[in-house]
Amino acid sequence: MTDPTRQPLPAPKPEPASESAPEPTHLSARARYRDLQVSSPGYYLLAIAASVALAVAAATAALPLAKSNTQLLQMAAAGLVFTAVMMVFLVSDQRRAITARLTRDFAERERIQDELAEQLLFTRQLINAIPSPVFYKGTDARFIGCNEAFERWIGRPIDDIVGRTVFDIYPRELAEIHVDHDRALLHEAGNISYQGHAKIADGSVRDVMIHKATFTKEDGSIGGIVGISLDLTEHMQSAEQLRQAKEEAERAATEQRGFFEASPHGIVVTRDRKFMMCNHAMENILGYGPGELVGQDTRIIYASDTIYEAIGAEMYPAILAGGSFIKEMQTRRKNGEDIWISLSVSLIDKNDPSHGTVGVFEDISERKAAEEELRKAKDEAEHAFAEQQAFLESSPHGIVISRGRRYVMCNRAFEEILGYERGELIGQEARIIYYDDADYEAMGKKRLETIRSGHTFSTEIWAKKKSGAGVWIHLSVSLVNKNDPHGETVAVV
Repeated sequence: MTDPTRQPLPAPKPEPASESAPEPTHLSARARYRDLQVSSPGYYLLAIAASVALAVAAATAALPLAKSNTQLLQMAAAGLVFTAVMMVFLVSDQRRAITARLTRDFAERERIQDELAEQLLFTRQLINAIPSPVFYKGTDARFIGCNEAFERWIGRPIDDIVGRTVFDIYPRELAEIHVDHDRALLHEAGNISYQGHAKIADGSVRDVMIHKATFTKEDGSIGGIVGISLDLTEHMQSAEQLRQAKEEAERAATEQRGFFEASPHGIVVTRDRKFMMCNHAMENILGYGPGELVGQDTRIIYASDTIYEAIGAEMYPAILAGGSFIKEMQTRRKNGEDIWISLSVSLIDKNDPSHGTVGVFEDISERKAAEEELRKAKDEAEHAFAEQQAFLESSPHGIVISRGRRYVMCNRAFEEILGYERGELIGQEARIIYYDDADYEAMGKKRLETIRSGHTFSTEIWAKKKSGAGVWIHLSVSLVNKNDPHGETVAVV
């Protein structure tokens, strides 16, 4: 029977490694990794030292009990096995703790990365939804980004814009103007607006209004400049067309009002047709105070439920298909006034409509009013022209209007006197009713001297008919507009 006192000492059960205390949430992932890297080797050394010490102690205690060297070696082997088992448990527990901590850190990092990606996606969609060219530069005056409208504006992809200066894009005489304003902004933070010129992709030079402002870094220092270019060319052309139309109607050399300056665009984010966020320009366009629109249903900017439902039925199929909804329409301000706007809407995330939409509003009421005034002016001009035509056709006398001694208008009586068919004289030079150049030049000189002095030139001439036969006519010539001696003349025959 074996002596129980000679049995090897049982290996003590290893105590389960305790979970690390929860780490403060404010510690960064890098700090956590640093703690692991510092504490892990010390933990292992401590475990090894403790296990070896226990094995040595057990072997020493059992030495007097050993009957032979063989039994002593068996006891020593048992101690080493005990040490190995302890190491397995300790390493396993430590690995599980490290794995758990790394898993939490990776999950937190992925969550932060997802949030940053969503914010970047929203920012890019927001900038690209703005129809006007937007750009931003660093403090070294080199471009660091832009929207798609700016790429189309200058005819270059963003990769060919970033890192360049305005001198690489515009002619020097145009670039220097922009650089002077950039220097002023970078010297003293703020914002600035000025009118200038820009050469675009098709080679034309456009009239633009440029709004610029500085942006700051996290430490409060100036990080660069963000700007937006508003194209005024069409507004200027519209104003010029209006001026010309009034001149046709009134026959007067007066200037009309100039172009309308473009206002900054209103930007709004909606979800389920509710305002989630908007800028001050949007509030100003619709007449609301700061924050009043947030949380409101977009129904409040429509004149009726019918219009609200109709716009929704038209807009959502377009944006859900991945496109943009663009429309000129009337919208209602807070005070009940209806104004004209240009609306551009698209999804923030084309792959996930639940993120909502971003819309850009531009107040085009002034442009619409100008178009209506232009239409009225054209109607008046057409009416005046119709009355003039009726008078010309009913007159028994031949009447002809010339510009630069070339017939631009005449009545049927004048054509019949000279034997021409209807319309044959339009565009012809007055030379055709004279028999020779000498008479034509002499008569022209006398006529010009008289009418430029403010009088009517009257004479009788032997005029040449289409058939070649001659006819005596009495000719009275005067200026259509006495304030314009080089303008049109009217003659009565």
